[in-house]
Amino acid sequence: MHVGKYNLKVKRRTLHGCYGSPPPGDTARARNILQHDLSYTRDLDFRSSLPESLKPMLDKLNEMQSLLDGKEVEYSQDG
Repeated sequence: MHVGKYNLKVKRRTLHGCYGSPPPGDTARARNILQHDLSYTRDLDFRSSLPESLKPMLDKLNEMQSLLDGKEVEYSQDG
């Protein structure tokens, strides 16, 4: 758990990491993450705004998004 205090006048995005490795073909984690529309993470300007240490995590996130391109991403709280 964390508490953040942010300046509301400054636009920001938060990129969180997840630990663990689901079985091959299990898209539950992808659904839980991608339901929040993270399409902006594919933007090269967004990528260039990150420190090098976060780019591997971003690459994995974008790879997960690519695996689900064209498929419906449901909400994690649905049935």
